[in-house]
Amino acid sequence: MVKGSLPERIARSGYTPYATVSAVWAARLQGMAVGVAAMVAGALLSGMALGTPVPGVIAGLGVGLYGLIAPDREIEGAIRERRRRFRANMLLVIATARGFLRVGRSFDDAFSRAAAGEGVFANWVRFLIARHNSVGMAALEEGRRHAPDPNDPYLVRFLDLARLAWTGGAGMDTVLEGLVQDLSADMEQGISETVTTVEPLVLGAGILAIAGYVLAVLMPVFFGSEAFLGF
Repeated sequence: MVKGSLPERIARSGYTPYATVSAVWAARLQGMAVGVAAMVAGALLSGMALGTPVPGVIAGLGVGLYGLIAPDREIEGAIRERRRRFRANMLLVIATARGFLRVGRSFDDAFSRAAAGEGVFANWVRFLIARHNSVGMAALEEGRRHAPDPNDPYLVRFLDLARLAWTGGAGMDTVLEGLVQDLSADMEQGISETVTTVEPLVLGAGILAIAGYVLAVLMPVFFGSEAFLGF
């Protein structure tokens, strides 16, 4: 289960599929109402069919319980998906911004240009820069709360990078280079693990396909076309 209070989890989900706490509670109450309706209908039906309303009541309780927790499960799913897309988009934006920084652009200008396209991390960077222009260094904590995983080590390193850039601290180039290299290595490892997992399945499917093709070719030879076709 994804930890954190309900407002924190809504922020981490990117306000999707629920934008407010009240929207979550409305969905919970709707699920409970469906459960109560299912309980009444189930009790009547099972009472007439089985002579006891207990099975219908139990089924209605199950429906109501699922309706109560379904919004939280949807938020958790949105956070997991956003976390995956956040990390995938991070390398592209940072690597692009590095090119702008090398030609003398400021941190805000470089990352605003690099994050001009679509992407979870790109959207988050634009939010971070906009909040910094409004509230200053407090934007770092706001950005952390609105990230899908506030404890992601790459996120922590990027926020350190932003802090160095906004405070004029030394070492930003070193942090940036290390972040790009480690992100690249992490993505390569992830791709390698995926290929290693899928490769045996693809090989097995290929062998079965070849065997099926050979069998289809040889069946008429050994059994005759009539037997093969079933008449």
